Amino acid sequence: MKHHYAIAGAGPAGLAAASALADAGAKVTIYEKSAGSRFSGCYQIIENYRQNEDARDFLRRMGFTTPSFFIPNHEMTFHTPGGQVKTKSKKPYAYFIKRGMEEDAFDRSLMQQAQEKGVRILFNHPSPKEVDIAATGPYGAEGFSMEAVFDTDQKDGYHTLFNPAIAPGGYGYLFIIKGKATLGCAVTTGRKNLPHYYKCVWDYFRENIKFNHQKRIVTTNFMNFYLPKTAQLNGVLYAGEAAGIQDYTFGIGIRKAMLSGHLAAKSLIEKSDYDTLWKKEIQPGMESDLVNRYLIEKFGSILWRTLPRTLTNKDLREFGFYLHNPQNVKRLLLPWVKWRWKSKTPRYDPQRTEWSRKKVE
Repeated sequence: MKHHYAIAGAGPAGLAAASALADAGAKVTIYEKSAGSRFSGCYQIIENYRQNEDARDFLRRMGFTTPSFFIPNHEMTFHTPGGQVKTKSKKPYAYFIKRGMEEDAFDRSLMQQAQEKGVRILFNHPSPKEVDIAATGPYGAEGFSMEAVFDTDQKDGYHTLFNPAIAPGGYGYLFIIKGKATLGCAVTTGRKNLPHYYKCVWDYFRENIKFNHQKRIVTTNFMNFYLPKTAQLNGVLYAGEAAGIQDYTFGIGIRKAMLSGHLAAKSLIEKSDYDTLWKKEIQPGMESDLVNRYLIEKFGSILWRTLPRTLTNKDLREFGFYLHNPQNVKRLLLPWVKWRWKSKTPRYDPQRTEWSRKKVE
């Protein structure tokens, strides 16, 4: 094991890698181009429905304690062309976190904990041409999102909208927690019509939830979805979305990102093959998600119309486990879907900048 390691990117994947390396006794420097995080206080989900391991235990295994804002959730209201259905789960199906650099935000908590272990994080700093791990976030753009963060006095609520006429190939969402809200849409049909889809989602929830809003901040981002043939190239190990490692179904990929960073560090510590590690622990779920994505884009209208009937009297966490894990039917479809889906090779570019913009209303 080397004495010092360089990591590009201070997102969850890069921080998980840095934490594991620091725990093994190495010195670590992270180069982060931004001032901290590309997120501005939006609510996101850490899924808790893929594995039996609870998300809190997962974070501990990654070397972190849970941040102060880490809210277990047991319910979600789905809005579809076939009607609405409110589903619940006995165990938390997800935990809500706040992204960004606010005091109780997930990103800030991970950064502070890494720094307490001796990890050096250089903000607003270009990455060197040679790094050990590249965790620089999405390189390409397979999906796009536009969302608003705002204040409201509406009561807490959790809503997901599946309607191809409003958010084709994707979904809309509204999460209201303790007087703050995140509303947005995620689509796979390109960014040209993204403002239109965002407005449709906004109008739908305004009409059906009837919330008020103040201090609205609107941001746009892109997401990377692909199944890499390899996640190491020219001596660089790629983690998180830099390697295309994401949740292909809904883009809820923080656990995958952190696990990939952790495995990249493990391969350096143990001098083992990184591709072997991530393909064993992460790739099966990604392949299942890839089939899900194909089915959603081909048959989304039918799937969403029948969703209320499908979810009636179902435990949401158990349904999520069934949806996202490999099944015999998915294994049969996988070769066909892979043939139609493009694979890519990771590429590290220290001069690359993120496509992200912010507007305050």
